[in-house]
Amino acid sequence: MFDLSQLDFSQNAGFVTVVAQNATTGDVLMVARADRESIVQTLATGHLQCDTRLGGRWGPNTGSRQRVVSLECDCDGDVLLARVSPTGPVCHTGAPSCFAHPASDEIDTPIDRRASDVGAVRARLRELGEEAAHAITTCATEDLAAASEEVAHLVHRALVALCAAGGTLSDVQGLLGRRTPPISGPTRNGAQTT
Repeated sequence: MFDLSQLDFSQNAGFVTVVAQNATTGDVLMVARADRESIVQTLATGHLQCDTRLGGRWGPNTGSRQRVVSLECDCDGDVLLARVSPTGPVCHTGAPSCFAHPASDEIDTPIDRRASDVGAVRARLRELGEEAAHAITTCATEDLAAASEEVAHLVHRALVALCAAGGTLSDVQGLLGRRTPPISGPTRNGAQTT
């Protein structure tokens, strides 16, 4: 049984953030908020209850039936992870999730826009080369934070160039998924990973 005293309702005007996750698939279904009474009702009924922005309750009475499989709070006690088994729509729009769009679409869309804004092919490729040089130099310093930032810049520039050439992130993901053996590298303590 979940211990309600683990939650700290004082940090956010009497509410905690609730992340609802499908217990079977691991998909995040929604992010909401709940006051103490909503959590008490959740524990009593076994179905997730949250608070609407207008002060009402969002749960079984509104058509959103999410049977609670487990509850877990974060280290600060102001976020609650609810692993649930949904038996109806989760989103107020009637969708099964508030996050209905695939993540890859969200990544491709702004990059597509960026690709159309960049000038000539030579400019894109020059920018890609510059970012590659920065990434190589920074990775050689073994400064993890700086190297991660430069590699992120490099990946972004590479995707801009790829999209301009008619490719997508999905194309790259498909190719990476077929690579064998998997990419390996050192961990922070020097051991190899695969």
